[in-house]
Amino acid sequence: MRFVILIVVALAMAGGVVFYMQNKGHKNVATIDDSNYTLIAVKDILPGSFIKTGEHFIWQDIPEGKYPKEVSAKFLRKGSFDISELDGAVARRFIAGNEPLDRDFVVTPGEGGFMSAVLYPGMRAISIGVTLVSGNAGFIFPGDKVDLLLTHQVSSVDGDRSYVTETFVQDVRVLAIDQNVNNPDKKAQIAKTVTLEVSPKQAEEVLVAEELGKISLILR
Repeated sequence: MRFVILIVVALAMAGGVVFYMQNKGHKNVATIDDSNYTLIAVKDILPGSFIKTGEHFIWQDIPEGKYPKEVSAKFLRKGSFDISELDGAVARRFIAGNEPLDRDFVVTPGEGGFMSAVLYPGMRAISIGVTLVSGNAGFIFPGDKVDLLLTHQVSSVDGDRSYVTETFVQDVRVLAIDQNVNNPDKKAQIAKTVTLEVSPKQAEEVLVAEELGKISLILR
């Protein structure tokens, strides 16, 4: 009987030790509070730049009280904001390196004023029709830089006709492929139209070129 009592006491003590260690372990596990983690710009971002989340922003712990409450209330916080919402977004204004991101600093596709935000000051957006060949077989994406080539007929002094190709606009930014301004996976996309950012003079040249012959895009 005494032996049985000793076994019961030993089991009870062992259970108590296990319970104590489990509770101690729970107390030692620090609760991770990510409410102060804010989206911070890694480097300066110019107005009209397409946002690349992995390249432009990181999550960083900002101590409470570093910024006025009315300012910090607009910051994008980890846990309450999905960073994927910035896919295809464009900087609405200059964002300085190490500056916390306010949702009003960017505009996303579908929002009013998106294309206006994409354009650099003084520039224009113009769309041109392309084919599988003239559009570089679908391997041109928003944000790329291209040159524009014009292929058209010319007549010699003796009346013979021949085709010539010449570069008439250089180093222009692609704003959209069809209606898409974002292609994060860089999947080939056969386009019917390409929207380009050009100066007012270049816009006139593109319109004339469309009447003269065929325009092709060359990736830089």
